[in-house]
Amino acid sequence: MKLLWLSLLVGLILLVVVDAAFKIDSMNQEMLLHNLYHFFTGCVMFSLWVWYKHKKKITFFIYILLVLLLLDETIDYVRGVEHMSLQMFLHNLYLVFWGVITGLLFVRCFKNKKHPVSKE
Repeated sequence: MKLLWLSLLVGLILLVVVDAAFKIDSMNQEMLLHNLYHFFTGCVMFSLWVWYKHKKKITFFIYILLVLLLLDETIDYVRGVEHMSLQMFLHNLYLVFWGVITGLLFVRCFKNKKHPVSKE
């Protein structure tokens, strides 16, 4: 559980650094929702992969992840949001990667609490 909290804290600190480096204002409602969408997309997709004990191939979840992210970019394009750049791509990639790590740690902590390993 400590590792999960550490990943959240380090991820938030790195998010502030990345936002400052790319001059992205993440404190408005649209960017906050955008960031949460990318974070939880990565978190949920790979958490499901681990939860189902790798019964489905990882490529299935990667395809779903790509479809969800392309859907988000398409909706932004239709709405007229002009933020498509290499910097935003790297920013979104960081959020998804951070979500993947946090999701994997969350499932690991949840499974350990549900089925604790006996220490003898």
